[in-house]
Amino acid sequence: MVAAVSRRRVLLLAVVTVVALAGVLVSSFPARAIVAQRRETASREAQLERVNTEIGRLQVHLEQLNDPDLIAQLAREKYGYVPPGWESYHLVTPEIGDVRLPEGWPFLISTG
Repeated sequence: MVAAVSRRRVLLLAVVTVVALAGVLVSSFPARAIVAQRRETASREAQLERVNTEIGRLQVHLEQLNDPDLIAQLAREKYGYVPPGWESYHLVTPEIGDVRLPEGWPFLISTG
């Protein structure tokens, strides 16, 4: 009779262990999904912060572009526009590249 009780306890312990392991295994899959979702949420929140920062920077730039003097300056610098009555000149300088100039050029010292 002692052997039957002991056998029953071992069987009960084995069943409880299997059920507990199955519960841990089944619950680990949602836990992994939750951890992955938290990482994704943190990544998206950081991205949203960067976008909001860029929006703020662009809004400041937009406000600056309401200044007529700044618009005129940008038009001159970027597009070469000038007010009526002005003349615009562009200096074109050739690229020298790998040309070796003589020593003392262009101020050659003449002896004689």
